Amino acid sequence: MRNVRFIFVCLMLFGFLGGCSNEHTASNVTIDEAELSKREEDIFSVVAENSFVFEFKESAAFKEVEVWVEKYEFGKKKKDVNHLISNVNKDGSIIFAISKEVEENEESVFYVGVTGEEGTFSVSNSEQIREEGKENTASTWETNPLLTEGTVEAKEGIALAAISYKSGEGGMSTLSTDFFSDVEGNSNEINDLDKVYVLKAKFSK
Repeated sequence: MRNVRFIFVCLMLFGFLGGCSNEHTASNVTIDEAELSKREEDIFSVVAENSFVFEFKESAAFKEVEVWVEKYEFGKKKKDVNHLISNVNKDGSIIFAISKEVEENEESVFYVGVTGEEGTFSVSNSEQIREEGKENTASTWETNPLLTEGTVEAKEGIALAAISYKSGEGGMSTLSTDFFSDVEGNSNEINDLDKVYVLKAKFSK
């Protein structure tokens, strides 16, 4: 486990150094989905089943960023998996990564981290994603399509990404723009999904 955590810190540093795309500006903060190098993508693929890296810029007007992962089971909100508050000063990165399952206990480790001029901050939590006895579990992971449109306000809290899991037969649909705009208000959209994890961020002055 120590090796996994060490690698995660390295990944956070890589994410901080990476480029960016899909820019949008809201309340003096620009949040982008980072463009990782081939090397960084390869490292993520070795240690993580899923991962997201976002960069924020021009956040001098804000003092803190709050990052958390909301958990939903069949559309019902459960206790947050991770929660982190970090100081911010201009540029930085937000990272969400899920480790590959540990076979002994079928658990994955959820990592949330923030890097920037203030330093590197991270939290981790073990989570059993696939319930025992449920096979053929499919998953999808998506970033918020609104990030490309510049229509969300960073100070109000942004749903940056979501990972969905569904067991049994039947396909999975892409989450709508309305869902990312108001997750709880559109939770009926995920009523047939076993679990959904939503990464959110909020900047405060």
